[in-house]
Amino acid sequence: MTLKFSEISKFQKDLNYFTQQLSTISNPVVKKECNELLKELSAHASIIDAGHDPANNGYIDPRSIHENRIRIIEIRKRLTSIVNDLQRT
Repeated sequence: MTLKFSEISKFQKDLNYFTQQLSTISNPVVKKECNELLKELSAHASIIDAGHDPANNGYIDPRSIHENRIRIIEIRKRLTSIVNDLQRT
């Protein structure tokens, strides 16, 4: 059994939360930015999943995985900031 980053409940919860909040955005420019960020978030999660795949014969490039983790954090911060800004207005 392989644990995948994209299947972790915290990641799924965040993804669902941001997707739900995205549906309330009326500004098309902000909505497009959020859609792109969500796609990028999912793409980075997939890269992390692939990096931990046992089919890779145990080889994990720690720099690549680390860079993806950092980018996921940055994306989550940006999405959280957008959601918080929208809730304040």
